[in-house]
Amino acid sequence: MARPSGPFEMTAIGTDPRVGLWWYIHESKILLFQLPGQQWPPCSVVPLPSTVAAQCVAPLTGAVQQGTSQIRTPTVAVLYDDAQLSVFPHGRRVDLPKATNWPFGEVPLLIRAAAPHPHAVGVALVVVTQSGRLLSLFLAQSAHTFEVEASRLWPMVSEHCLKNFFKRIRRYGFGDVSQDRHSLEDAQFLAHQIEILPAQRRGSLFDVLAWGEEHLALYSHPRSTAPADLMWVSSLAHLVTGDVVPGRFLSVCCNSEASKEKLLVFFTGEDPTRGPSAMLTRLSLPSRAAPPEPSLAVASVAPKPSDGRGLMTAFGDVAVTAVQVDSERYCICLVNMPPWPAALQAGVQQIVEFGIAGLSLLPEGVSVGHIQVLTPHGLLSCPQDMFGGDKELEGKAPSTADAFLQVASDFFDAGQEDQASSLCGRAFSQMGAQAMLAAVERRTQHLLDSGDETNVAAQLSKKSKSLAEWLRFLHQAGVWIRMGNAPNITAAQQKMVEACERISALQQMQEYHDLEPDVFASSIHHALDTKGGSKSPEEEALEFYGRPSECERLLSSLAEYPRTLPFGSGGAWDAVVFVHGVVCGFIEAALERRSHILKAHPTSLPPPDSHQLQRYWPRSAPSVKGVGSGWLMAPSVQRALEEIRSLSLEVLPVPKQRLPLLDAQALRVVEGLQQLCRSTLRAAHASFVDLHASPMAKLREAVLKDMAHAEASLHENAKMVKHRTLGLAEEFEDVEAFVRLSAWSDLPRLDGMMESEAFRRRVFEQCLAEKPLHPLFFRMVRCFPPTKAALEELLLPYPELRWTLELNRLNEVGQVGISPWPNAMHSVKEIAIKAMERGDASKDEHRSKALKALASIASLAQEEWSLAWCDVAEKGYRADQRSGGGCG
Repeated sequence: MARPSGPFEMTAIGTDPRVGLWWYIHESKILLFQLPGQQWPPCSVVPLPSTVAAQCVAPLTGAVQQGTSQIRTPTVAVLYDDAQLSVFPHGRRVDLPKATNWPFGEVPLLIRAAAPHPHAVGVALVVVTQSGRLLSLFLAQSAHTFEVEASRLWPMVSEHCLKNFFKRIRRYGFGDVSQDRHSLEDAQFLAHQIEILPAQRRGSLFDVLAWGEEHLALYSHPRSTAPADLMWVSSLAHLVTGDVVPGRFLSVCCNSEASKEKLLVFFTGEDPTRGPSAMLTRLSLPSRAAPPEPSLAVASVAPKPSDGRGLMTAFGDVAVTAVQVDSERYCICLVNMPPWPAALQAGVQQIVEFGIAGLSLLPEGVSVGHIQVLTPHGLLSCPQDMFGGDKELEGKAPSTADAFLQVASDFFDAGQEDQASSLCGRAFSQMGAQAMLAAVERRTQHLLDSGDETNVAAQLSKKSKSLAEWLRFLHQAGVWIRMGNAPNITAAQQKMVEACERISALQQMQEYHDLEPDVFASSIHHALDTKGGSKSPEEEALEFYGRPSECERLLSSLAEYPRTLPFGSGGAWDAVVFVHGVVCGFIEAALERRSHILKAHPTSLPPPDSHQLQRYWPRSAPSVKGVGSGWLMAPSVQRALEEIRSLSLEVLPVPKQRLPLLDAQALRVVEGLQQLCRSTLRAAHASFVDLHASPMAKLREAVLKDMAHAEASLHENAKMVKHRTLGLAEEFEDVEAFVRLSAWSDLPRLDGMMESEAFRRRVFEQCLAEKPLHPLFFRMVRCFPPTKAALEELLLPYPELRWTLELNRLNEVGQVGISPWPNAMHSVKEIAIKAMERGDASKDEHRSKALKALASIASLAQEEWSLAWCDVAEKGYRADQRSGGGCG
């Protein structure tokens, strides 16, 4: 499938580090990706029957590697707004009705897989509703069928005290009693987020940390389908004491230190010295049966979030936090957690100019972690070392964006990828995305056009390797993702890929240079426009190949080479065929390089929009995977290609000449021209993306016209006439040319394409618009009859053709009367009158007269038919009377 265009929507992204997956909801599909893993293509695509929120998707299994290349599709559960559940076991969809006992009026907000089913093969899931309530779903599987059952709503107040003992008994015996009158000490708890914890007690299935704006709670779920027990509820004000004025919870997670559990609480607060900010504290949790102990020690890790939300992940002695600072920027901070009770050590607060939808900390060693940052632009892997800092720079701290990139690139080339990625993160934080983008463009241009080699082949090979490493660095060090939505990032990515394409095209051209050095020496001299220069051919070649950014200027010079030879000679034909090969090789090498880059780095270029991927035929040119620059279709390149096509037509012999030698030479030229035309159209498709866009259609029309003229000069079998042009028209979906050519030479081929409903309508419209194709229209209507409504709509602007169908009864569908002629005459009359009323013929006097005459003829014919029918009826009546009288 095509990669979605533009950044992902933040609200459509979900993640579950426990199973190593993240997903994106796009056009009623769930695109599942491995965490970490390649960013495209997805490891699985799950089609949805209706829209769903990303938080209501729960992966039940991860992606399992099978063999070296295959991945077993994950199993996913999806909960819709109407509480109906769909399960996708390895891609297959099973729709289930609303769960038994689902509470009335509750709408799901998020769902998480928690533990295996306590009594069957299946899974227990936890649901948070939009009203802040919690409940369990129990999904059981038997063979290929599934059943789902819902628990009662979990309690909202803690019942682990003597005064609530009988309330607990009542709840288990009679249902939910959380709405009963309760004392003022009882804190009604409403949840917004949860974290699933493995059970500690033998009788528990799993535990759940849940938090709302101001309260934190812990639930313990029994090994049954009953609702969970609320162990305790504690307010943020009770957990954070001292001078800090707490605001609201942002995130909470449980972390183990030396077999002792600690709670990390990420919250907003106001400190007398620092003002409002996002803070982190660590609480001791000796037992899950009681709330954690309050803490005085807090660490300020970020400014106060603008949207009231925050993200946090932790592993070992490292935690990472992220909040949104404003509409475009986020703040991410790495926090070191020394052994308890030492204070938390907040690192540098890095401001990034891209959105953050999820965080995951993957362990690597003891004190070093790889942070997976999920952004709207893809997954960014950030290796972090709290104490490494700038030690690797050895006192040479970069001060400009160019210097940062140079040092980071040197680290990457030396195999120190983690240091390079860390340095890039600091560079973006200090310099900003726009400055870094400008530095990337300058370095790309420098790698493309600089060089000190004295050998052309060695120079091009060195540039190719340097650009390939530079491209790999930009991706693996996370440079492109850190750019976020910086202006002109798309142009910078296209320029990067274009640089690689130019080098590959020049390398191909240099191989032809070695075959015909004299031809290229003259063409390069002409392309450089060195008037009276004293440079040798070798120096001019080194100068030309040293400037790949201007390599296309050689194409127009090569077009002049055959003109230096007498037309009609074998040398002229050989020269034209040689130029065909050079130009085709040039274009195909560039396109092949782009394809290779997109295969290795799928996000190197932005994807096309969905409307640009419209296709009529399955055998047409494959869709473009990434939108590159249009340098292959620059005006100068188009002029050079047009000149070469014109030259090819000039050297072809006159069609009347039937000399076998001339025919053989002409066939070589036409076959070379066919390859040139195909390469031109491939380059145009890669540049314009949409096969049906106006620039593509204009160029395609000119190319196919030249190809058709060239084929007309050949004396081949009549069945093969213009088959090359027809093949190109089919591959690149020139509908008009394909219909005209196939109508003349290959009707079965046209009939085979009529399965497409959209193409069928295009054929009908074209046949109606072009008078020479009117006979084809009547044939197609007979062979592929459209619906009556579609036919009426098609023929509305053509009343003069509509009456023809009426008289021939081509539009009749199962209506058999005594005689169709009166109805046909009436229809023709109505068609002519309506056409005159609409004013279809007001601008055409002859057409107006024809319509009036048609209406009159139809009216008279209808009257004559009625009179004739009445006469026949009267004679029949008299005959019956005479017969009846005789019998009497």
